Amino acid sequence: MIKDDTVIWPEVRPQVEPGILTLKTVLADSADAEKTLMFSPLNLTDGIEGSDDPILVARPTAYGISFRRRLAD
Repeated sequence: MIKDDTVIWPEVRPQVEPGILTLKTVLADSADAEKTLMFSPLNLTDGIEGSDDPILVARPTAYGISFRRRLAD
C-alpha cells in the first residue's frame, strides 16, 4: 500500500487495463438526479480497500454536508 502520494511509481511497475466503461444513455433530468447522489470515497467494491490516508476519513463528513445543502435547495 502506498502511504506517500509524492512517490513516483517505478517504470517497471506493471500496468493493468481493468476494462472499458461505456455510457449508453444520459438522463434527461440529470441535473435533478445529481442532487440525490452523494459520492463517498470509502464506498468501495469488494476486493478494493482505501488507503490509510487521513483525508479519506474526513471527506465523507464534508461531502455529507454538501449533500444536505443540495437537498435543501
